Amino acid sequence: MNDKERDVAFDNLKAFSAFLVIIIHVCAMEWRKIDIHSIQWMILHFYDMISKVSVVLFFMVSGRYFLDPSNEVTGRKIIQKIVRIVKAFIFWSAVYCVFTGIRIYLDGGNIRENLNWILVEFFTGEYHMWFLYAIAGLYLVTPFLRKITESKSLSEYFLVLFVLFGLSKPMLEKLPKVGVFLRSMNFSDSVNLVLGFAGYYVLGYYLYRYTLKKRQKKVLYFMGVLATIFTIVSTFIMTQKTGVANEELATYLTLNVGISSSAVYVFFLTFFEEKKSDKFVSIISKYSFGCYLVHPMFLWIFEMNGLVPSLFSPVISVPVIAGIVMVFSIVTSFIFSKLPILKEVV
Repeated sequence: MNDKERDVAFDNLKAFSAFLVIIIHVCAMEWRKIDIHSIQWMILHFYDMISKVSVVLFFMVSGRYFLDPSNEVTGRKIIQKIVRIVKAFIFWSAVYCVFTGIRIYLDGGNIRENLNWILVEFFTGEYHMWFLYAIAGLYLVTPFLRKITESKSLSEYFLVLFVLFGLSKPMLEKLPKVGVFLRSMNFSDSVNLVLGFAGYYVLGYYLYRYTLKKRQKKVLYFMGVLATIFTIVSTFIMTQKTGVANEELATYLTLNVGISSSAVYVFFLTFFEEKKSDKFVSIISKYSFGCYLVHPMFLWIFEMNGLVPSLFSPVISVPVIAGIVMVFSIVTSFIFSKLPILKEVV
């Protein structure tokens, strides 16, 4: 598979991931608000759970590019990336603080009384902006991770540790009885490098660099389907038992989400191996970063005007709302990219 063909696969991955992120946030509009026994909630739950691969795929795609030795990564390039992230964070955090103030005002609250909370939100960012902190951290440790990915065996050793302590242990800790025992163990604190999203970063490059055999892919696809079913069913059961929407077994750092994400990732690499570039997909891919940053603004506007999933059947409303929001977000990102003062924030 040559680089040109690989770019087609990764363009499609980025576009697909951007759409799934919006799906998750469309579902979040009412996922915790409506009756967990209703058909509407179950549909939202289904969409939400199958979209959990979204952010993981973004980390894997980033790893594919930044850990590839054919792409020169210098200290200067990393600093430039970090500076861009900082600019984007400051700008969009300020924008969402303004929106928070507007929400408080419209709800009859006192902005001055909530000023401290708004200032705290400026530094923590809107709910989706945690990703900027995470990706910035990965950029900073990229030179060290590139040393690991120079060796296949060392990469595999790193990934084994990641699966054991970054994915499996956190998931098992959420279970009764065994979870109490595992939480009492502090061994994972000694392997922090393989915890968090660094494992996905390395995995993205590994699966790109070392092509799986046909039989291995089939096994991975099958495991991916089982993992997705587990995600849907386990979170449903947890929700019904606790009486509130519960997604503890569907966080990004759980084994089931990791397997599902890997299956989708490899599927895209394989399926688009000989596909030609699609202009529409390329545009979405190009502006996916800006789309990620701006889309909650449109979701808020939609919600304020009653355009929520329960307006009509969520089977249709969720993808329709997500599609419209994505178009608005891409157009906004495109416009910003043409303005000298704003192009750095998308």
